[in-house]
Amino acid sequence: MTVAAEQGSADDLIRLDHPRGLALVGATETEGPGAQQTRRLMEIADAIGVQSYPISATRTEIFGRTAHRSLA
Repeated sequence: MTVAAEQGSADDLIRLDHPRGLALVGATETEGPGAQQTRRLMEIADAIGVQSYPISATRTEIFGRTAHRSLA
């Protein structure tokens, strides 16, 4: 393996380990474990400086943030 190939692999791992954004597919505010998980993941993303993107086919807002209808 070349040094360039090894470096590319390292860069890929860094991107996985230091994401810029987190898509929360199926995000919900409806009372229950799904809402608890959504809120907790948003809090974790905020704490580490990562933008979270709630994805919900039925809601326009999740815990005060704009919800996106799909990943597209």
